[in-house]
Amino acid sequence: MSTEDAVVVEVLALLREHVGKRPPITMDTTLFGDLGIYGDDAAKLLKALQERFGIDLSQLCFESHFLPEAYSLEEFVVLPFTAIRRFYRRYLSRATPEEGEGLIPVTVACLVESIRKGEWPAAWSR
Repeated sequence: MSTEDAVVVEVLALLREHVGKRPPITMDTTLFGDLGIYGDDAAKLLKALQERFGIDLSQLCFESHFLPEAYSLEEFVVLPFTAIRRFYRRYLSRATPEEGEGLIPVTVACLVESIRKGEWPAAWSR
């Protein structure tokens, strides 16, 4: 097995460890849209990847890729409107979950590429 294959296998194993039994995970699987990873779970996963592979995540803008774990008091005031917008974007439009939330998708391929480069590319965040 090549080093590149080993990285993919390790990333897939780490993802399965974090999400449990889910549909098959491929290189095109998105963390938020397909696996439902956001908030604290996303932060823990990224920390595990950083510790395991030594990725520099200083260029990562977390809010560009993942929803927060919980809502603030201000968000509860606008929650009904946000809920309607999210319902429309997620179920009535043809948008992906990330597009519906205004997020930049993170795929398994993105994680593997970051590991190979040793850093999170600044171009992937806003």
